[in-house]
Amino acid sequence: MRRWRILREPPNCRSIGTKWVFTNKQGENGMVVRNKARLVAQARLEAIKILLAFAASKGFKLQQMDVKSTFVNGFIEEEVYVR
Repeated sequence: MRRWRILREPPNCRSIGTKWVFTNKQGENGMVVRNKARLVAQARLEAIKILLAFAASKGFKLQQMDVKSTFVNGFIEEEVYVR
């Protein structure tokens, strides 16, 4: 069961920052065919730098993947706080 409630962030919890990204899909003639919007999670730049430095020091290979349908269709048991 999915539930959404507007709450204050508990003092012992960290919320996930989010940002709306808007794009315009254009047709072959350059005219806007469709407007799209998606909500994405924000990562702190410091966290990305630490991850890259750690992977480089250990010789790890990093890969990027897109999980756009996981959040929409997945089920979680934990409480998640987003901003």
